[in-house]
Amino acid sequence: MIILPIAIVGPLEAPELTPPARRTPLLWALIGLLVGWAVVETVAIAAAVHGWAWLPAVLVRAVTIASASAQLYPAHDLFLPHQLWTAALVHDGIDPTRLGGVVLGAWQIIAGMVVLTVAGRAVERQLGSLATAAALLVLLPLAALIHLRAADSGAAIACASDLVAGVAGLAWGLFAGHRVRWAVYYWLVVVVGVRPFRLHLRWLALGFVAQEAARAFLAMPAADAWERVFGVLAAVVVGHGLGTAARLLQRGGMFAAE
Repeated sequence: MIILPIAIVGPLEAPELTPPARRTPLLWALIGLLVGWAVVETVAIAAAVHGWAWLPAVLVRAVTIASASAQLYPAHDLFLPHQLWTAALVHDGIDPTRLGGVVLGAWQIIAGMVVLTVAGRAVERQLGSLATAAALLVLLPLAALIHLRAADSGAAIACASDLVAGVAGLAWGLFAGHRVRWAVYYWLVVVVGVRPFRLHLRWLALGFVAQEAARAFLAMPAADAWERVFGVLAAVVVGHGLGTAARLLQRGGMFAAE
């Protein structure tokens, strides 16, 4: 049995939101970048561990350095401004040498992409690609700034989950009063039943925070896990604020969707 969010819809008495035919190129490009980089980094780690001769060492080294430099370093001597944006493109990484590492890494990617698809698609259809890109450029550094208070830890922080949480919060603020259509799929070998239901949009954001907290405490030390939970909660708050502002601006006619 699995529970999946399907789409953001209007309140029970209202029609669904913008037409599904409206394109969302920014959302799909972002998902492609996030998943693509996770795959490239995982292959590079596996090549380094197993010594795969078919993959040039210089390429493995370049990928490793790029991933490390993209993450956020709260320590003053390692912090660079670009990390406030690039850290959101990096997942925690999949350790291909351990089954647990593969499961936990895949868990983060799949859960994040499901939520990002549902929330991000609705946001881009409502605001348009340019306004959504502008919102993300503001959201990412504001969400990442919360981690800079942990300068003493010296650990690098990957913020892909903060990005997903921020987009979920953005949708929550933008579509106040709307619902998410969910479905419970259950099967024996093949799907034998689907049970749809609806929940308020807040549960998409808060549910992502809850499952990310569970994954973090399984995947990392308690101090790092609490930092992850604090980060995704902060991202939800920041995203909700930006979404609320966008909704009020649209209501006042100050800008319109593309």
